[in-house]
Amino acid sequence: MSKAKSTFCVTFCDKDWHLIERCIEFILLQSVKPDRVMFVGSGLLEKTHTAYDLCLKLGKRFKEYGILTSPTRKLPGWARNNGAFFNQGPEEIVSFCDVDDDIHPKKCEFVKKVFVNPDVDALVHNYSRPEIPTFPSWEKVDDSDVIKIEPVISVEPEPEPIPDGWFNVPRTNVMTKNKQPVAHGPISIRGSLAQHFRYKENMSLGEDGTFCREIVNHPDFSLYYTPKKLIIYN
Repeated sequence: MSKAKSTFCVTFCDKDWHLIERCIEFILLQSVKPDRVMFVGSGLLEKTHTAYDLCLKLGKRFKEYGILTSPTRKLPGWARNNGAFFNQGPEEIVSFCDVDDDIHPKKCEFVKKVFVNPDVDALVHNYSRPEIPTFPSWEKVDDSDVIKIEPVISVEPEPEPIPDGWFNVPRTNVMTKNKQPVAHGPISIRGSLAQHFRYKENMSLGEDGTFCREIVNHPDFSLYYTPKKLIIYN
């Protein structure tokens, strides 16, 4: 297992900040606790102090924590960039957490096992849906030192936007050999990536896929995938 420090970065906004405590409960259930939790939220306006006080109370349950809030609404790339830059070293590991997702209780342990491999600069994984039963019936994470991973071969945009109400924007498609589902929002990265790549802060959706594409297209960095389902998308 990697000895590098690990950070879980919890991102939220004015619409879902009330879910912070629920997210932290999932993190506290981790078989291997992250060394640090980073809270990054925006669009809070009059709720800024309330949200900050909640993060302060919850952060004290971890070895280290950081809090960054903005009263004005920012797009997701802003939260991810600020969360990544709070890392203190190139080998440290940041795992992004959307506040409304369920997190597998062995995600931190699993990620730290994968990042023993020096070839892995970033890791994305499979996911489950809310209608599927949660953790007790999930596929168990392999306890061995060898975890199945494969390199992402390309990240291409889908040819047409997906019409779904407001969600009518071009999306990215992470391609793996087995063409399994990929959650690229809750990516885990080495701190060194934050020195070379930044999320686009002018995109309301798709900034995570664009970030993945830039990693894959760079000759000096690699993005890997595991078929393990480490979150439930809500």
